[in-house]
Parts: sequence; C-alpha cells; structure tokens
Amino acid sequence: MHGSPARPEDIDRLATQLLALYQGPFLATEAEQPWLLSPRERLRSKFLRQFCALGRHWEAGGKWDKAINGYLQGLEVDPLAEEFYRSLMRCYRRQGRPAEACAVYARCRNTLKTVLGVDPSPETETLRRAIESEHAKRS
Repeated sequence: MHGSPARPEDIDRLATQLLALYQGPFLATEAEQPWLLSPRERLRSKFLRQFCALGRHWEAGGKWDKAINGYLQGLEVDPLAEEFYRSLMRCYRRQGRPAEACAVYARCRNTLKTVLGVDPSPETETLRRAIESEHAKRS
C-alpha cells in the first residue's frame, strides 16, 4: 500500500519505535575516532530530520500536545537542536501559552550560549519577538 495515507495509530507506533531505536550518538562509549564522526553525525542528522517531520505532521493536524511531547523528546536527545526549540515555541504560541514559549526561548538561549558560545539564530529571535509582541497586545 505504498502511497496510502498513514493512520494516526501507525504514526504513533512509528514515533515510539524511532525513539526506542535512537539511543544517542553512535558508539558513544568509544573513544573519539575520526572514522566514527561521519556515521555518528549521519545517524544523528537522520533522527533529527525524521523527528522534525513527525512533529510538523502533528502540528499540521493540530495535535499540539503530541507535537510538544515529540519536540521535548527530541531535545532530550540533542539539546543543541535549535529547530526543536523553535517548534516548541510555535506550538505553545498556537495554544495561547506565551509564558511557556518564552521559557523555551530562554532555555534555548542559555543552552546555546553555555555550550557553544553563540546566540540563537535570527529566525528564533524573530519568533521570540513575535510571541512577546502578541502577548503585550493581549495584556
């Protein structure tokens, strides 16, 4: 049945399998070896792409809680994946939860600054300003 729409229960089952399969960096307990870097990064990148796609699927269906949970789980695997922070911010924004969205931004900013010494991307900053502006208009 290639090309047929996936059923929600199938997507949920696959999401659970995806999380169970990805247990963190490839051969994480091994000493850093040059030959490990490429496969390690390739697997990490595949996981992030698939989990972002899954989250977007849930967002498109208005399943905000599932999307939020998925993005939070993604951050547990990679706390430097800024796309997951932005996606969480969008979900909280859509749910009318600006405080949570701003808390996610602060976590993102602090994590990126502490670990990498960088600020969030302009895209993340634009989203933060939009959320703060909307919240100020409602107050």
